[in-house]
Amino acid sequence: MPKMCLEAPQVDNATTDWDETLAWGEGDIVNATCNEDYHFIDNLNKWQSMECSGGEWKNLPGCQKAVVVPDCQREPTIFNAQTDWTSSKLWRYGNHLTATCDDSFYFKSTLNNGTEVYYKKRDVECYMTGWENVGQCEGVLGIKCNNDAPTVTTSNTVLSHTWTGTFTYMVDETITYTCIDSHLHLSDGNSVSTVRCDFEGWEDTTGCEKGEERCAWRVCVDEPTVEGGDTNWDSGKVWPVESIVNVTCESDLRLLPDGNQTQQIQCTDQGWETGGPCQTVCMGEPNFGNLSLVWPSSGAWGVNQNQTAPCPLGYLTNDYSENATYTCTASGWSSLTTCQKACIEIPALVNAAGETWDENTWIVGDTVNISCPYSHLTPQGSTNVTHGCTDDGWTNSSYCIKVCLPPMGLPENMTWPEGVHEVGSVMTVSCPETYLTRDANDNSTYSCTDSGWHTPQPCIRVCLTEPEVNNSITAFDRREMWTDSDKMKVWCLPEHQVRPGVTYYTISCTNTGWQEDHPQCLIDKRLTHFLPTVFHLPPEPHIASPFLTFLSY
Repeated sequence: MPKMCLEAPQVDNATTDWDETLAWGEGDIVNATCNEDYHFIDNLNKWQSMECSGGEWKNLPGCQKAVVVPDCQREPTIFNAQTDWTSSKLWRYGNHLTATCDDSFYFKSTLNNGTEVYYKKRDVECYMTGWENVGQCEGVLGIKCNNDAPTVTTSNTVLSHTWTGTFTYMVDETITYTCIDSHLHLSDGNSVSTVRCDFEGWEDTTGCEKGEERCAWRVCVDEPTVEGGDTNWDSGKVWPVESIVNVTCESDLRLLPDGNQTQQIQCTDQGWETGGPCQTVCMGEPNFGNLSLVWPSSGAWGVNQNQTAPCPLGYLTNDYSENATYTCTASGWSSLTTCQKACIEIPALVNAAGETWDENTWIVGDTVNISCPYSHLTPQGSTNVTHGCTDDGWTNSSYCIKVCLPPMGLPENMTWPEGVHEVGSVMTVSCPETYLTRDANDNSTYSCTDSGWHTPQPCIRVCLTEPEVNNSITAFDRREMWTDSDKMKVWCLPEHQVRPGVTYYTISCTNTGWQEDHPQCLIDKRLTHFLPTVFHLPPEPHIASPFLTFLSY
């Protein structure tokens, strides 16, 4: 006696249709459906079947959290419709929303038999590439079919129909036409057909002919030809219209697009239908290595056909696309572009104030050079920081820091130390020859601040020795230090003057020393007999002092 499955199958994050009141025996099937925002790990579907075998449930699946799809975080655009999309929900792969057409609008769909049907609501699914494309709602133009019954122009047609002129015919409604005795419709050989009202008005309708006039061409005589396939056609059999022939592809060939090995071909009024050729195809998904890509679950692809699969989050192809591309070859799938680990987020920039970053993405192995902003350098003195994309994300070779660049307007021949001077650093610089600070120091201290270098005592040009002046005495000893732009007073000795009535002048300390083109004290013969002889002697301090006091500033 076969063993029974007495316990419900345990599937994480899912519900099942297992019923404890039923007996679940060998071969019985229970379906599991993943909870909201979950899908099965192995195939990304929302539901999966499990079989009872040997008293246990086989192929127990597991549901995992579905991937958040960025393009599904925006409401899909469906014209003439409203959706129940909400921005407060995090939309994931496999989520659904409902779109409802506005009044007098419908979704249009075509069935396999060619019939067009209309719906007020559509279920819209979130794919890995965004929202499913569901088209738009179209208007129903019922008045197109309200005037007269459809007309038939065939001369030998005799028809009767169910037309009611007072009835309002809407899109997708029909009326019935019936041929008189011994007549059939030209399109299908039936005596009764329907004519449908569509968006453009009544469909075209065909007339009726006598049945015996059509018998000669309502059979298929020749065997259908399908490349790479064999048929069950029998030359001794009569194949009337609507007869079916089975075509089986050779063992290594398949049909597109579903990959089937057999197909059915029907006899029509125009002869056998054209069957699809049997050909070499690629079926199943390529080998993605260690990655999990979303591949169509079924179907076949012909040689030289391409198929894309979205890369997992955090991966890009080597041409920076989000979708890997595979091409079908005679020997199977070949990858045109494959998914690689990528650096998508902007890297964390350490102390890189003012650095800019574009919105591109990079794959592992790429490097990006970022220029430090003005007045910034790396500790090594470079103006650039190199960021490299690795398996662990971005790595940077260094970082930018705020520095003080060499100041402008330094004294000539002043040597500025090389190196990177960070904000907060202090540096002592030697004044060049003939330069001192205002406190008579031959070293100047500079502090690096956010606004640049600052020094309370810069090196300035000084005049260290008393200038040589003829027939004059100076105020050189009255000041400890004479600096650039200082002016010193010079007095002419007795019996001398610069010009009549002018007995003193000033001389400037410049950046090249004492001013050379200064006035001269000349002998004034008018004064030589009246001034004491002592003033003709070279001026000594104890002699010059009363005179300087007398002729002071």
